[in-house]
This record gives sequence, C-alpha cells and structure tokens, in this order.
Amino acid sequence: MEESCILARSRARAVRAPCSSRTHEGALRACLVVGEVEGGLMEMWEDLLSQIEVREEEGSGICSTDELEEFEAETGITLPEDYKAFCQVFGSGQFGDGMSISCLGQNDPLTLEILRNVLEDEFDSELDYRVARGESPDIESIREILDAALVFGGNGSTNIVFWDLRTYSAEDKSYDIYMSRIEGFPGVSRIGRSFSEFVETFCLGIKPFAHFPDWTHPDPQALRRTFIRVPRR
Repeated sequence: MEESCILARSRARAVRAPCSSRTHEGALRACLVVGEVEGGLMEMWEDLLSQIEVREEEGSGICSTDELEEFEAETGITLPEDYKAFCQVFGSGQFGDGMSISCLGQNDPLTLEILRNVLEDEFDSELDYRVARGESPDIESIREILDAALVFGGNGSTNIVFWDLRTYSAEDKSYDIYMSRIEGFPGVSRIGRSFSEFVETFCLGIKPFAHFPDWTHPDPQALRRTFIRVPRR
C-alpha cells in the first residue's frame, strides 16, 4: 500500500478554510455539521477527508455519479444522498482498524445467508431463553429485517451494518440503519437513519455511543484517524 496524506486537497481547504483549520475531533465534527447545515455534502466529506490520513491499496478508486445512478436504475434502490456523496469522495475502505464502508450498495449475501441459517437453527431455543428471562419474545421481526437488508458496512467478522429497505422516507431520503452481530444468535439493533451520523459515531467515535447496546460499541483502540481506500469488489 502506498501511503498518501490528503492534507494537500487545496480546493476543499480553500472553500472551507475555517473548518479545516481546527484540530482533531473538534475539526472532524465541525466539518460534518457545517456540511449538513449548508447542504454541501460533497464539501462536507472533502473537508473531513482533509483531516484524515488516507492510504490507498492498488486498484482502489472512488465512485462516479454515473456509476451511482446506474446502480439505482438497475436495482430500483434509492441510495441516501450523504452516502452517495461519501462514495464520490472517500470510496470503499476502512476507518482505522474498525468499521469498513462498501460503496455502490454492494450486498453481502453470504453473511446474510449465514445469519438467516443461524436464526432458523436457533430460533426456538432463543425464544425459550428470552421468555425464561422475562425479555421480549418478539424475534420474528429479526427475520423480516434481514430479508429486507442491504449491507453497506461492517467491522470484520463481528458485526455488519445495513439499511432496512422497507423504511425509506422521502422526507430524509434515507432508511433505518441496523447493526447485527455475526457470531452467535443474530442480535439486531437500530442505530439511526443518518449515514453521516453513523460515520461520526461508529467510524470515528466523535459522537456518543454509550446509549447503544454494548456489543455495537466501536473498539476505542480501532478508532484511528486513518482511512484505507480499497478496490471495489
């Protein structure tokens, strides 16, 4: 991998110098907030990119507008605007040693199939376990959520992150975002709707996450200010 720091993105820095002149977590969060308020999603991600050390694997690249529009036309899926802008600036890759983002909405049918199989194999025993502990026995919804999932991220072999495609709203042009455990019985937790907030919280750790289930929390040791851009599969 050839390491290339993106502090020399002069165009982005010239446009948003007040934001990129700040330091560390304050700067990262300020970039995201300014972009969301002013509606400049591309500028928001460019500013954030200027605060992060970027490494590129051979053959890696970013998405074009045409590629994103082609994906939407072929699948009939409307991708969230902040996600599409991210894919045109960052592309597919991994934040630090933690969360990875896959662009062009590339699904992960193998992982989803594994989760569905575990769900079916352990459904009855999990139901009995929850009833015995006085917990909610409503786990049928997990099956429905997985059936409507479009995976866009994950952190290795531990968790995957996906949209529930049944939940699109024209108001925010997004979907409910869920995280699911891969090991053991699928634990599924809704973690929001905003992709940019997901990046703030689970990729960079600059937004609180203590109120989410413990198993969703990012590893503090993995929250590094780096992004490794990888080839799209």
